[in-house]
Amino acid sequence: MSPHYKKQWLIGVLLVLALVGLVDATYLTVEHFRGEIPPCSLTDGCETVTTSAYSEVFGLPVALFGALFYLGVLFLGFYISVEKKWQFTRWLAWYSWLGLVAALYFTGVQAFILNAYCQYCLLSAATSTSIFILTQYLWKQESRATSHEPRPIQSHKNDAPVVSRDS
Repeated sequence: MSPHYKKQWLIGVLLVLALVGLVDATYLTVEHFRGEIPPCSLTDGCETVTTSAYSEVFGLPVALFGALFYLGVLFLGFYISVEKKWQFTRWLAWYSWLGLVAALYFTGVQAFILNAYCQYCLLSAATSTSIFILTQYLWKQESRATSHEPRPIQSHKNDAPVVSRDS
């Protein structure tokens, strides 16, 4: 598989993950504003989690912030894919830290404070963690690829840059 094709394929996986996360977070947001408890079939703590004090920030459901996070990942990933601006994987990798920190925090709240789990929240945690891992990998691959490009060097202050492949 060529490096370009591999990057395109990985960005495609990233976009699918972001879409799954967006649908999940949007569903939780809509249910919150409707005043409904999402049904849990895999766990039995959805009501406890989605109605807890930890489910809102400034009166807004945390799922809304999750939806905005996933929307950001979609836009950045789509931009990178369409425009072939692979250097933006660095921005995406840094942005993905938001999702990872939120996933760790809210999973910790479910496990250690609420002692209840919401399957939709766990899906979001798995999705944002996967996005984090994937974007870190993409950034590392892009950093390796650009580290082998010729770089200008200067031997003296007043000399013009000389392109060298020995970096």
